[in-house]
Amino acid sequence: MTTDVMTISSPPTYPSVINFDLLLGEVLYVRPVQTLNATVNFRGSSSSTLNSLLSDRLITARLILRTGTRSFIPQTFYVDGVIHYPDFLNGSQTKSVSTNRMIEYTFKFYKDGNNIYSMAFVSQYAPTIKGAVAVSAR
Repeated sequence: MTTDVMTISSPPTYPSVINFDLLLGEVLYVRPVQTLNATVNFRGSSSSTLNSLLSDRLITARLILRTGTRSFIPQTFYVDGVIHYPDFLNGSQTKSVSTNRMIEYTFKFYKDGNNIYSMAFVSQYAPTIKGAVAVSAR
């Protein structure tokens, strides 16, 4: 069995910038329903870079968001504060994102020399809410 460390972010409102600190965990679940098109910044932590973590490593990051009655999505991606363009394997991050869903973005980061590359894909779930935990089936 494989387990991942998950961080749950519960700000009072949906943030315009989501800082994904990979040293805190490989999975980030942002609990508030999306109310705008956010920016995602991948980094090691507030004091370390993702670039420094990638020496001879492939790092997988999973970002889980909830859509409401409108389909807002992350529009811009950064790595360590620098604009980054992931290659989405199933088209783009905007392809067929539905309302009232759990959206999972999976990113695989790797480094070749001084350049950071990433592949990404999007999965959608229709959640069943049980208490405070979202349970979903593919």
